[in-house]
Amino acid sequence: MAMADQPFVQRLDSLQHRFSFLLDFLRPLSLFFNLPFQLLKRFTFSLDLFGDGFAVLLFDLDNFKAVNDNFGHQFGDYVLRQLVNLVKQNLRNVDVIGRYGGEEFLLILPETSGPSALMVAERIRSTVEEA
Repeated sequence: MAMADQPFVQRLDSLQHRFSFLLDFLRPLSLFFNLPFQLLKRFTFSLDLFGDGFAVLLFDLDNFKAVNDNFGHQFGDYVLRQLVNLVKQNLRNVDVIGRYGGEEFLLILPETSGPSALMVAERIRSTVEEA
């Protein structure tokens, strides 16, 4: 490995260690993205731009089991993809969304304070409610 690549590799190792707790719990939404690769890529980029601060939001889709039960899992997957598209409209390029559970999602918002994260959460909630 070239000497110039060592700091980058060390940074990736450090990021993977620091955020390994997230990688253990997050699962990507099918047809969405490979979360571990995207998470490391985006955090490397965003930490260069913004520094170390970030906020984490966790949310779920109310009554989603009824969608799967009444319309089937294929339609449920469609609903989840539409939800992700709505959420992404309210995020910056450096923000990361990942699937946490069946209908639960986790957002990582670099360089975002608690009050700013609350505003993002409300904007997302409002957008989904209006859809």
